[in-house]
Amino acid sequence: MAAVYGHAIRKLADIEFAHANKLRKSDKAQAERLMHIARELYGYLWQHHAGDSAVSENLGLICYWQGDYRQARSLLEQGTSAQAMYYCGRMYQYGDGTAQDLEKAKE
Repeated sequence: MAAVYGHAIRKLADIEFAHANKLRKSDKAQAERLMHIARELYGYLWQHHAGDSAVSENLGLICYWQGDYRQARSLLEQGTSAQAMYYCGRMYQYGDGTAQDLEKAKE
């Protein structure tokens, strides 16, 4: 039962995340509402089903887009995707949530 519940939450989180990502530039208010929902769902999954890199990366991206750079960095640094590495590099390049470190940004 717990596996089914976790799977359903994951699907809902993924749907909200995808929809928010599409609306980020055209309807910022709606995107923010959807990101809040997705962040809550991914946060639940992260606490109860830790270890899923896609969950941590999506949660990290939401944190980044919402300006929570410290949380975003800690989540995205665990990721392996090009997108996670790109956003980590940006945070080090501009000093968002961390000290500016151009050498780490290059990595």
